Amino acid sequence: MEPEIKTFENIKLVGCREEIDLMNGEFSGIGKAWERLFPAAESIQNIVQDDQFWGITTGINEAENAYTAAKQVSEISEANAELASFDIPAQQFAVFVHRGNPMAMGQTIQSAFQWLAQSDYQLSDSFNLEMYDSRCDPENPDGYIIDLLFPVQAKA
Repeated sequence: MEPEIKTFENIKLVGCREEIDLMNGEFSGIGKAWERLFPAAESIQNIVQDDQFWGITTGINEAENAYTAAKQVSEISEANAELASFDIPAQQFAVFVHRGNPMAMGQTIQSAFQWLAQSDYQLSDSFNLEMYDSRCDPENPDGYIIDLLFPVQAKA
């Protein structure tokens, strides 16, 4: 599985954060984050694209991990202060495409890490992003197309 290497401009995200445990496979916080986001999304200010949602896993290769279900915003405003926010600077990402049910995304993520280990790139930060858009029909989760973004830099 070959990713596309792309440079993204600054990405600002606002959403609902929950703890997870990557090492022990405790992912119930992911569902909780999404359950909290949908009602909260109505009050998020400065949304860039209504049909686009983001997932952020933080703490990759660290002891503490979290997952945030989010919306992209043009500006992080005080109105969104009670929610988690991320201001991700412009940088390079390896973009992998997951096709199918999001519950099977772990296989694509595992393939991404295998590719990273053998590539000329390494992670440049301890998070990854998931981008859901109009290619994800809630009536047909097995037909989802999800972009997985891993921040990368050339290996030294």
